[in-house]
Order: sequence, then structure tokens, then C-alpha cells
Amino acid sequence: MSLAHTPQRFALRGLGAHTHAPGLLLTGQDVASAGVSGAIMGCVVAASAALERDALQDIATA
Repeated sequence: MSLAHTPQRFALRGLGAHTHAPGLLLTGQDVASAGVSGAIMGCVVAASAALERDALQDIATA
């Protein structure tokens, strides 16, 4: 089950790749947005957090 795709969802400050557990990152649609494209962007957000750089910029210049 995922978060409801409502305006309130996008106001949540706790959504993102980082967790309170050291070294544990989240990925998937609830990290960014709903659906398949949201899941892909969730992966990019997690990759950016793991690499400590903008992975979307890496993709754009590849």
C-alpha cells in the first residue's frame, strides 16, 4: 500500500530517501511521487543520496 496521491501528501516533510537508521535509504514511489514515473524518480533520489551528488544531472549528461 502506498500513500494517497493528495495535496497533503506533498506537504509531508518526512518523505525522502534518508532514514534515521545509518546507511539505510528508501526508494520507490512514496519517496517522490505516485506511479511508475514516481518510482523511477524515487530511485534517482535514493541514488543521489547514496552518491552524495545529483544523479539526475549525471543522467542528463550521459
